[in-house]
Amino acid sequence: MHGVLEDGSAMNDVAKWLQQEVPDLHVRICDVGMGKEESIFTSLEYQLEQFVICVNDDPLLKDGFIGMGFSQGGLVIRGYLQRYNHIKFPMLRFIGLSSPLAGEFCGYDSLCLFALYPSDWLNELVHNVFLSDFMFEHFSISSYWRDPYHLQEYFQIGRYLLDLDNQKTFNPVYKQNFVSVDKMILFGSEHDGVIQPWQSSWFGMWKEGGDSDVELMEERDVYKQDLFGLKTLNEQGKIVLKNTNNNHLNNVHNQKFIVEELAPFVKMDF
Repeated sequence: MHGVLEDGSAMNDVAKWLQQEVPDLHVRICDVGMGKEESIFTSLEYQLEQFVICVNDDPLLKDGFIGMGFSQGGLVIRGYLQRYNHIKFPMLRFIGLSSPLAGEFCGYDSLCLFALYPSDWLNELVHNVFLSDFMFEHFSISSYWRDPYHLQEYFQIGRYLLDLDNQKTFNPVYKQNFVSVDKMILFGSEHDGVIQPWQSSWFGMWKEGGDSDVELMEERDVYKQDLFGLKTLNEQGKIVLKNTNNNHLNNVHNQKFIVEELAPFVKMDF
């Protein structure tokens, strides 16, 4: 599954290089709606629906598949794993390529996306706009925008990410499905340059009140309380953290990385 501001063609090289390394590999590239614009101007709920249709329209995946999501696509496939793995074609393994699995935020002490310069007034504007029904429906990033300066509002109003973290209404099925994979391989990099903090690719996130100090996966409440199975999966030794040293786009454009680091994990015996 591709990332934001992309369509399925962004994953063509990845598919080609993987199939060269694993000749019998069947690859299904899923797309969002009608192209790149819909990857940012539609909700993640809609994008998840498109992914569900894409996967379950391929009979070769009925006995199980390896889900791989790049950037925002990692959150889409996480939604599939937690919400549908017990009723649809099962995801056997999860691979996240530089995905904001714990959310995204930038703008005060960290820079990314639109934030070319730190600005209090700009970030207050973004905060007020992002937490609105219109933006949840029409701007994908708002679904996982986790503002450490306004966490109480996030807990009251947040949707997609808050739901998957089981912090909205606890759903035991989400946890059951999350721990059903044999491995969860999470690629991230301190040189990413887009995901903020980059440790979000490893389920880390900014500490409440600022965007300079990171709360690592094991330090977060969602981990300690094992709300959706993260602690269980980690204690079972099924979470693999890989530092790519790539910038964001190199995770899908660097052939050496795809062949040497990613390809082994698309073999279920690895």
